Amino acid sequence: MYRTFLLLSLSLLFTQCQQLQEEDLNDTFLENRFNQPNDFILAAGKAYERLGQYTNLFGTYYLQGIQTDEMIMPGRGPNASSFPPFFIELHLHEMTSANTLMEANISLPYAGIEVCNERIALFEQQDPAIAAPFIAEMRVLRALFYTWLMDIFGNVGLHTTTERFTTSTQVARSELFRFIEQEILESLDALPKTIGGEGYAKINYYTAQALLAQLYLNAEVYTGTPNYDAAQAACDAIISDGGYQLEADYFANFKVDNQNSQEIIFAIPFDEGFMNDFQLHLHTLHPSSRTTYNFSSSAFLPGNLISTTPEFYALFSDDDLRGAGFIAGPQFGQDGLPLLDFTDGDRDPDGSQINFTPSILSITDALQQDGVRIGKFEFEEGASTGLNNDFPLFRYAEILLNKAEALWRKNPSDAVALELVNQVRARAGLGPFEALTAENLLAERGRELAFEGKRRADMIRFGTFGEARGFKAFSEPCRTLAPIPLSVIFQSAWQQNPCY
Repeated sequence: MYRTFLLLSLSLLFTQCQQLQEEDLNDTFLENRFNQPNDFILAAGKAYERLGQYTNLFGTYYLQGIQTDEMIMPGRGPNASSFPPFFIELHLHEMTSANTLMEANISLPYAGIEVCNERIALFEQQDPAIAAPFIAEMRVLRALFYTWLMDIFGNVGLHTTTERFTTSTQVARSELFRFIEQEILESLDALPKTIGGEGYAKINYYTAQALLAQLYLNAEVYTGTPNYDAAQAACDAIISDGGYQLEADYFANFKVDNQNSQEIIFAIPFDEGFMNDFQLHLHTLHPSSRTTYNFSSSAFLPGNLISTTPEFYALFSDDDLRGAGFIAGPQFGQDGLPLLDFTDGDRDPDGSQINFTPSILSITDALQQDGVRIGKFEFEEGASTGLNNDFPLFRYAEILLNKAEALWRKNPSDAVALELVNQVRARAGLGPFEALTAENLLAERGRELAFEGKRRADMIRFGTFGEARGFKAFSEPCRTLAPIPLSVIFQSAWQQNPCY
């Protein structure tokens, strides 16, 4: 019920805001509506709407995944030579400040931050008794956007006003970390603990703790000083309240109707009618896959773009239930007939039938069928350009793994850490580990959190991000930060990151 109201709020707000001046905070439409909580929900909707850009093809989700061993977007077929180099550069860690993805990944989070700044300023003018939890919501949502920027770019501009972000003062990564931490900590007491219903897809106390846990787990990367005690405490604040639990079926978290999952702490509520930027089906499948799922997209979509890598696919054993989240092997339509592609001719060892294989011939000239595809999220029959699945940004399984890692970092023999990881493994149908190592802990996080936007930070934290793998050569530690786009450098007083 609340999810429907939230989506309708986003739609209504979008329609009404078309008639308003975007930059006018004190428009009478907004000024005169704050008489009850639903008025705040409606106004906050625009800030939540900005989350939808996370899974945009040029958004943070793909930028994070393609830089790792988790995803790859190679050039394919006869048009491979004209394939935009942005994504190939990303995978090889050869980005430049002129890369279009850099521009998108700094402007999209800042667009969310600027809306949060507007709403905070507006809410602070209202009755504090009603406004307090909504101000806290916007502060934590702003902290989430800033976390993406801090993680990807490091030293960026910090501002809490309604001015353009390029006018802001660039601050050190560690200073931004402290700001994010303070924003969350100061908001905790005002945030509701409502789970599901009115609390669904809305920043609450547990979302804030989950963001804190992520922040503290990566504190050494961001500040040079680890803080695993605080990471553990944030996880315990979620675990001890008992409001979340592992779903018996792992894939219940990724189904079309996943809003009833008891495991999802915070999700982006996608809907093909209101927020349709979750288009994984169009990005990973072959155009002929339309007939497998009866998609209503155009004849040129899906786009046959993104697959996983052979290395990541190999992390999953045959008895790992989570391996069902891949689409591999010969492909067929609903009529049982094989899907065909004659593009590669004699180059294709499997002939004309599409056969999604783990191997990838070349990052610049791959076969149409190369690469196992990402099917972790249920693809709804008849889907159009957008999926209706909600995208989980934080899940209870991640909290268990975060606590386990925090304990393991402090004591590699910690029995509770081992038990927590084995609890997650048991759900996947796997036997227990006898001990935790850096290698098997990173691999387990990869398997459990595959394609959920976590792999980049994990690999950086475990020191494997720059290693040579597949088509990628060794990359220097400074490549853990992306280049600040040239357009921002030209418009601001910011300094470029090392390496670029």
